[in-house]
Amino acid sequence: MSAITAGISRGDVYGLVILAWISTFGLTMFLAARKQLPTLAAIQDFSSIFNTKGGIIMLLTSLWILTLTLQVGLGVWVIIRGVDPQHTVVTVLFAMLSGQAFGNVNGALFKTMTGEEPSRSSSTYTGPAPPPVPQPAPPKATAAP
Repeated sequence: MSAITAGISRGDVYGLVILAWISTFGLTMFLAARKQLPTLAAIQDFSSIFNTKGGIIMLLTSLWILTLTLQVGLGVWVIIRGVDPQHTVVTVLFAMLSGQAFGNVNGALFKTMTGEEPSRSSSTYTGPAPPPVPQPAPPKATAAP
């Protein structure tokens, strides 16, 4: 065990999580008592920031930094702990972080930053329309007896 994780136990982690929840609850109660909680309109205005192209770029950039940090952190953890890089779990985590998480965020970020509007149709075919598919004729009506 390395010196970094030698003194951390499960109880320490639970204690930090409980402290975070109590702090959040306490701050909320403090703001409610002073009648300074944000209104629903203010929350809607703030969330509308992320419905713009700039907001999406900010969100994707923060996700890009997060996935890159996780990827580097996993690599450093493997080196410090002396874990065999050929271990199946480590290989799957590296593949998931680099291929799926980082790759998807990277692709979405570059697509958003190109300045092109996304295609609204399911197809990108721009040629002439294909001929209509012939439909069978409806059955003829018969006279009533």
